[in-house]
Amino acid sequence: MATAWILFGLVTGVLGWLYFSGHWEAQVALQQRKWTAASLSVGMLPFLSIPVLLLAAIGAGVVAWRARHRES
Repeated sequence: MATAWILFGLVTGVLGWLYFSGHWEAQVALQQRKWTAASLSVGMLPFLSIPVLLLAAIGAGVVAWRARHRES
């Protein structure tokens, strides 16, 4: 259970950092009057988070597999 919480915390932290950096980049682009760059930096965030979510799913599968094999 502790491993699952650690994995959850890591994935949440990475996604939080990803979204925060996207927001920050959008604000910087707005200050420079780069309207298209600002909107695209926010609009691309869901697509940029796909690799993180795929790695999280693989990690969750490994954690579940290890938990099942410890019981038997």
